[in-house]
Amino acid sequence: MEITISLPEDIYESLRDRWGDVPRHALEAIAVEGYRTGALSEAQVRRLLGLETRFEVHALLKEHRVPSATRKPIWRKTSPLSGVSESCLADDCRRGQRAPSSDKTKLDPLIKPAQRAGRF
Repeated sequence: MEITISLPEDIYESLRDRWGDVPRHALEAIAVEGYRTGALSEAQVRRLLGLETRFEVHALLKEHRVPSATRKPIWRKTSPLSGVSESCLADDCRRGQRAPSSDKTKLDPLIKPAQRAGRF
């Protein structure tokens, strides 16, 4: 789909002097606002702007000061022996908190089946 925006010549020239490529800047603004409001996914932003990697999307979002709470965390800490989270439970990771090392009760249901299966 193609969308046309009509601008008075003087406004277009002011924007071009400041931004350079006005159509690209407008498209980026639509993509960023769409992502910020939840209307677009990261993959849709990437496709819309013709970006090759999600890291380019992350850089764009950071450049446009999209709050980090809007961006989804992409990390996962796992134990090299079992693949079970050793210091960061799923709910705690989302809140940016680490599980206390003495709190084995949350990990026990995950570790015991792995031990029975002979993983470690």
